[in-house]
Amino acid sequence: MLGAHPTSPQPMTAGAALAVFGQHYEGLVRFLRQRTGCSDAAHELAHETWLRLVVHADANSAQDSPCSTAQPILAGRWPEEPGAAAQHDSARAYIYAVGARLALNRLRDQGRQQQWIEVAGHEDTEQPCHWPQTHANPARAHELRQALAAIDQHLGQLGQRQRQVLLAHRLDGLPQAELAQQHGVSIKTIERDIAAGMAAIEAALYQWRGEAPTTLTAPKASGTTATAPQPTMSTARRHGGRRQALSALLGLGAMGGLALLLRPWLLRQGGLGAPQWTLALDSGIGQLQRQDLPDGSQLTLDAASHVVLRYFSTERQAQLHRGSAFFAVAPDAQRPFTVHTTLAHITVLGTRFGVEWQGTPQSPQLRIAVQSGQVRVQPLPGAPDQPRPAPLLLGAGQQVMLDAHGQAHHTQLERPEDAAAWQHGWLLFDGEPLAAAAQRLARYHHAPIRVAPGAAALPVLGRVRIAMAYEWLRLLPQSLPVRVQRASDGGIDILPAPQG
Repeated sequence: MLGAHPTSPQPMTAGAALAVFGQHYEGLVRFLRQRTGCSDAAHELAHETWLRLVVHADANSAQDSPCSTAQPILAGRWPEEPGAAAQHDSARAYIYAVGARLALNRLRDQGRQQQWIEVAGHEDTEQPCHWPQTHANPARAHELRQALAAIDQHLGQLGQRQRQVLLAHRLDGLPQAELAQQHGVSIKTIERDIAAGMAAIEAALYQWRGEAPTTLTAPKASGTTATAPQPTMSTARRHGGRRQALSALLGLGAMGGLALLLRPWLLRQGGLGAPQWTLALDSGIGQLQRQDLPDGSQLTLDAASHVVLRYFSTERQAQLHRGSAFFAVAPDAQRPFTVHTTLAHITVLGTRFGVEWQGTPQSPQLRIAVQSGQVRVQPLPGAPDQPRPAPLLLGAGQQVMLDAHGQAHHTQLERPEDAAAWQHGWLLFDGEPLAAAAQRLARYHHAPIRVAPGAAALPVLGRVRIAMAYEWLRLLPQSLPVRVQRASDGGIDILPAPQG
């Protein structure tokens, strides 16, 4: 029993929990392993627990002095003050409570997504570990397939712009003002387009319930909204369950049940060169994002990362602008999956691999690591007048580091999970310059980590647990000729050690 725990994080509670997180890490992993039945998931959730605490502490840091909660973390000690033991127990309870809520949320999300995946025909989607699943019963699956057929029919009768606006607004979350600018129309027209799309879905709902005509008056090109029969109060109550089911689909977010249910319709839309589906993800500092994709693939986005996804009739594309991403790609021989960056293009048919930006803005590097399957890496030339380098083929357990000059350095992974060790709360450094290592750590901390020019090129080796980054920085002078100090703004400055 964890006992009572706060329902919302308080500033000192978050700081206190961070200060003792390292002491309770192994116990937290065991606790989460019991909850999930999966060691990998337990480590991922422990890392997410630490990230959640960091976000809460950073959000409240403005209410405290810069060093009030951060100094104990850097020193690796619990502050000696009256009531420290009770505060320690409260922080431990809060750590476990946050981890338990994250585990419960993931179990619920996976069960909900699995239900829609099964209904949409993705029964072979690979699932990490063997967590408890929520399976759609045959009757429920049949009902949802009927809903799909009705939605397919009615959306197909909309105008092209109306379909594009509806999907961009409901699935991608684009605001109406941005859609109006994209299509060169007024916001009022966009509102009418969205209303027409929602009316089509509403009409599909009535048809699904056997209460509406099987045809829908085609909307005019100007965006005139389609109309659907209005239910009586008794009818609405009698069929409230089905209405709630479809409403739940519409509210699952950018790529929830609606996108999975509409996958067959989405894949039929768009001409040559026209994307059938797009999604942009931008994670904040200290925030991981997991996203199920409409083809059954999964994407995990590291903190402070940005990726744009576009699906075409003959290709699936992802453009990684910054940070790191791990892709679990569903096989599709007709549509290869390609990750585009400014240093290389990475193409697969179906595999699990990670892509990570490393180095510094002045000297960027790109790491590609394969957990399973094969990937084809096409490095790009360092200058327009240079020939294109030969493509590289990477298999399971292999990785390559590319630089801005088109040079490639091959190594083997020590363990499969190292393809994206950050998912499990680790950062791996293999001779990386200290300035680049600090930039990777900065993805998880709002407080700046600055490296003086005289120490920027020092090589860093080893594995660093992200949750223990401050402790690692505190011990850094034992392995490198540097000194580490807390700045007045709450950041950390790494300076060359004094000579002599």
